[in-house]
Amino acid sequence: MEGCALKLIAACDEHDLAPFLANLARTVPLAEADVLLVHVINSAREEDWQRMAGHHWLGRHSAPRQDERLHEAETQAAREILGEALALSQEWPVASCRTVDLHGNPERELVRLALAEHADLLAVGQHRVELGPHAIGRCARFVIDHAPCSVLLVRTEPIRAAAAELLGHRLDGPRKERGHS
Repeated sequence: MEGCALKLIAACDEHDLAPFLANLARTVPLAEADVLLVHVINSAREEDWQRMAGHHWLGRHSAPRQDERLHEAETQAAREILGEALALSQEWPVASCRTVDLHGNPERELVRLALAEHADLLAVGQHRVELGPHAIGRCARFVIDHAPCSVLLVRTEPIRAAAAELLGHRLDGPRKERGHS
């Protein structure tokens, strides 16, 4: 069935990248998938830094060189994150694996990209170790609510361990079978 391969977008950032990709690969059947690894440089955060630098530390306006340095540092970090993601996904049995770095509001850029790429699945990580109604961050919540495709929230081991602790179970311990007496 040609043209039926899964189109997967994986949102990669600096938080727990290796566990995120390992859990994603364990969860999703990747055989012959078209994978797009994406990192979004948060330009809203960049603008906040520029505004703070311009008004508080450097007087009224920030120096153009500092703006350039900030942009270069963010771009270099994105390249490193995507390079690591590409290396970690090298053994996946996928049809194709590409990377893209975007600038803008992360949650909005991820939704736009999913729409433009006709994605079947958009995978985002959960970074907060807490559980309950506040466990999902703003970006993941927006993506879940607005994406034009299915969204997979990929949890890492610290979050699973917190869930197990909350429920009074250990993930690595033997399970007790209840017998009928």
